[in-house]
Amino acid sequence: MAVSLPARAQTYVGYFGWCQEGGVTPTVSGLSASNTFQGSYPQCTVTVYLHDSSTPVSQLYSSDVGSPPPTLSNPFTANSDGSYLWYLQAVGNCYDVTTTGAGVPTVTTFDICPGFNGNAGAVTSVFGRTGTVIAQTGDYSVSQITGAAPLASPTFTGVPAAPTATFGTNTTQLATTAFVQAALPSVPVTSVFGRTGTVTAQTGDYSISQITGGAPLASPTFTGVPLAPTATYGTSTTQLATTAFVQAAVSGSASPPVTSVFGRTGAVVATSGDYTVSQVTGAAPLASPALTGTPTSPTASVGTNTTQVATTAFVQSQIQTLTSALIYNTQSAATNTNIAATSMVSSTSAMHDYSFSWTISLTVAGTGCSGSTTVVINAVFTDPNNATPTTQALATVTLANTGNGTVGFIQSGVYNILAANATAVQYSTSSYTAGSGCSINPTYKVTPTLVILW
Repeated sequence: MAVSLPARAQTYVGYFGWCQEGGVTPTVSGLSASNTFQGSYPQCTVTVYLHDSSTPVSQLYSSDVGSPPPTLSNPFTANSDGSYLWYLQAVGNCYDVTTTGAGVPTVTTFDICPGFNGNAGAVTSVFGRTGTVIAQTGDYSVSQITGAAPLASPTFTGVPAAPTATFGTNTTQLATTAFVQAALPSVPVTSVFGRTGTVTAQTGDYSISQITGGAPLASPTFTGVPLAPTATYGTSTTQLATTAFVQAAVSGSASPPVTSVFGRTGAVVATSGDYTVSQVTGAAPLASPALTGTPTSPTASVGTNTTQVATTAFVQSQIQTLTSALIYNTQSAATNTNIAATSMVSSTSAMHDYSFSWTISLTVAGTGCSGSTTVVINAVFTDPNNATPTTQALATVTLANTGNGTVGFIQSGVYNILAANATAVQYSTSSYTAGSGCSINPTYKVTPTLVILW
């Protein structure tokens, strides 16, 4: 979300926004809410691009005070409450703003077109072109032009007119009423076969000699290659005999012997293309096969990353390998104060999705407390491209309720991160608050774990 701020002296324009996304299900103390909310993501990464371009804006400012104002890097990191503010010199462009990182579930992009220099609403381009714009094919569709008819299947109104074709024309040219009238015979037909009204064809209207291409019923003389149904083997009537009937009669069998295979004679050898997959029972096509039963395949080695088929054995081995790839598992000493940032792994081995899980256990119960003792656990990441660590608060844990705490108390949680190669991972606690009136403050231990998901 971004809001355009008014320009000062029509020189610089500011934008205020939030790193947020709707439909977020919050989790507190390991419990997920039943409703979704508008989620905010502190210190997300904000990048400003020229509209419909992958090119970041070359110059941003952190305020509109000064000549020039203080510069701001692009991309830049939002504030700890998720808000951000940036300025640029008004040049009459549109921009795309993208928010990523800091736990933002999806990359969010939205457009900003401010209408700088007092030209709000002014035309800045025509059909995506600037400067001297010349009409081009495709600028408008027929539906956008008042009074225009489409080239395909037009529905004319009024009295459409067109050029009249020359008499005798026989093409797809449009025929006007004038062309039709000229084509009509000067003397209309008054009767057919001596009959008037609605004339229906009758036997005897024509003789065989008047029908072009017709053969007489008696003693016909056919031309070309006449065809007829082939009589059943052994038929002995006046039915016409085809060449197929004659060949079967000569061979003495209703099923004549094979004379060729796939159009080849002699010693025929199988050749690619003799059959299609659909002609072979039980065969599967090479492209998009729909296998049945329990198909099997050679099992690839663990770590294989190709188009080779993955068997169930490969998947199980890969899962065991990944789940056993424990990056770090440690435990803090018992304490009743904050734990400073403590290294888990100084440099991740590759770009991976990691599961950061933690457990807090109570080692000494608070005694005589008249209020709850709480502690905030954090995950701390230092990206190789950003020397400033990113601290992600994971949860606020209540160690002891009013009165005495219970030894053996355990609370845990999980937080997923996508970390680049060489990212340092630490954990810490902050805001340790002992309950009021505790004669003995509760002490606790933190056990963090980092595991590769993929």
